[in-house]
Amino acid sequence: MSAAIADYTLAVAADPRFALAYANRADAYAATSQFKKAESDYLAALEITDDDAEIHGNLGSVYFSQNRIDDALAQYNRALELDPDYPQVLYNRAALYFSIGRYVDAYPDAKRVTELKPNDRGAKDLFEKLRKKLRK
Repeated sequence: MSAAIADYTLAVAADPRFALAYANRADAYAATSQFKKAESDYLAALEITDDDAEIHGNLGSVYFSQNRIDDALAQYNRALELDPDYPQVLYNRAALYFSIGRYVDAYPDAKRVTELKPNDRGAKDLFEKLRKKLRK
């Protein structure tokens, strides 16, 4: 992962307006739990291009990893404004809602993921957990 970070650092140095280089380096930082560096790079990428649902979703996941629930939710919501059927972000937002006990809010996202990705075991499991919580 350090080689990837080094390569993306060179790309950013060569072109400071290269949003994808920031986003890719942020992905590498996030994969190695360097969340502050990942956050910084995702924000740099979003300063260049604010209309990338993937970057917003990934930044939301960095925030969620740090238990920054409101920040994560804001990024997931922005990602879904840009791409309402983004399965990973729908799943992540459902998981966030589930983690804070907002089962009613989680349900439509989890249901939609199972429609978009009917063979996704994780989405099915989350959906079933939600159904059980809501039946109580």
